[in-house]
Amino acid sequence: MANERSFIINTKTYIVLSILFILMIESSYTQEESKNFPVLKGPYLGQKTPRMTPEPFAPNLLPDMYWWYSAPAFSPDGKEVYFSAFIKNKAYSERTMYMKLENGCWTPPKIASFSKYFEGGPCFTPDGNKIFFSSTRPLLKGGEQREDRDIWYVERIPDGWSEPKHTSFNTDTWDDRVYVSDLGNIYYKSNNDIYRVKMINGKFSEPERLGDAINSEYGEQDPCIAPDESFIIFYSSRPGHLGKENGDLYISFKKKDGTWTQAINMGPMFNKGHICTRFPRLSPDGKYLFFSKLIGPRNDTSYWLDAKIIEKLRPEEATGDSKTSFLDEVRIDILFDNYPFKGDLGQGWGFSCLIRRTEKTILFDTGSDGSFLLPNMKKLNKVLER
Repeated sequence: MANERSFIINTKTYIVLSILFILMIESSYTQEESKNFPVLKGPYLGQKTPRMTPEPFAPNLLPDMYWWYSAPAFSPDGKEVYFSAFIKNKAYSERTMYMKLENGCWTPPKIASFSKYFEGGPCFTPDGNKIFFSSTRPLLKGGEQREDRDIWYVERIPDGWSEPKHTSFNTDTWDDRVYVSDLGNIYYKSNNDIYRVKMINGKFSEPERLGDAINSEYGEQDPCIAPDESFIIFYSSRPGHLGKENGDLYISFKKKDGTWTQAINMGPMFNKGHICTRFPRLSPDGKYLFFSKLIGPRNDTSYWLDAKIIEKLRPEEATGDSKTSFLDEVRIDILFDNYPFKGDLGQGWGFSCLIRRTEKTILFDTGSDGSFLLPNMKKLNKVLER
């Protein structure tokens, strides 16, 4: 009994000291953050936007005592970013951090008001009014911290964020890595598989495990779903990975019948030359793909590139007249200009064109003389549906 009592006391002492240590470090960082933090202006923390090759995103942003543990989650208006970070060499120290665009400059990273336990993986809802995340926080105020993670969310209020609210679809296993599509469906990892929960009349549906085209016996997590759910990117530790030790990023596309194509490895550009690749995430407008490379122990580096690269991976069975791709090629047909490319077209000051996608055709017209527009369209065989 004496030994058992001593063990309990020592364990409680360790927990208390750990919490005090983390609070002390956070306090010291808060005092120094403004002094050494660089001036960052513009969208995406002022970083130069990438092309079709992965580039590091905001390297050396965090002080040496922290290390990234997620891709950045930007708010729909682009004025906030949330992400996870660990205190180096400190177990169970993952917290959710944030930065804001204020007076034209990004603020230094700070611990989110709702992040007080071992928690992370923040994700905005499409309207920007909720953040989902996973946490070991107790179910009841003042209770003991849980051994596994559940999925929680906070709601935007006038002075910040509400108290965290527990979701109804958690299990007795580790539930985390949440992602919300523009359709309001929630994708997440549970028991090493990826699940989906729908929001129906303000309530969460029963969890649905995605099929074997995505899940395997080897473990999947970190789902990243297209805004229109036309594809899903995720981490898998299945055999054949290109990472030196662990898993890679895989992608699956939705077919015309609503089923998923067999997931494929996203290739060496993403997955080769480091320990593993994880934490995929799209920018709110779908233009950029973020992900993280684990370079070494406690050394994740965030990367980003143009999301058009995804279309190069789309198999033939997921192409054609599918209405699910938000990355469909846009075609622009010029109808009216002051420099016509055909000699028989009317010309004048201004500009008119047809902007065509799979589902929509838009007429953009700032021409100075409307009498030229319809004749030009007829000569070019362009017809607008009335």
